[in-house]
Amino acid sequence: MKTKHAQRKAEKLKRTRSVKQGIVKSRDMVVRGLNRDVGNTIRRYKKNYAADGELVSRIKKLESQVNQIFS
Repeated sequence: MKTKHAQRKAEKLKRTRSVKQGIVKSRDMVVRGLNRDVGNTIRRYKKNYAADGELVSRIKKLESQVNQIFS
């Protein structure tokens, strides 16, 4: 059986690890949501301004830059 000190240390380590994992999961959720929102907005603008080819090409260029940032 572990000593009290070793038990406390092990509990603290577990708690710290779970807190860190929770932070990583929440950060990933935020990034995925932001990526989805930006992607939807870009697709909406491409659809709404499809008649203006110059503007759509600029939007596509910005979309590629955003995709590079998120990857």
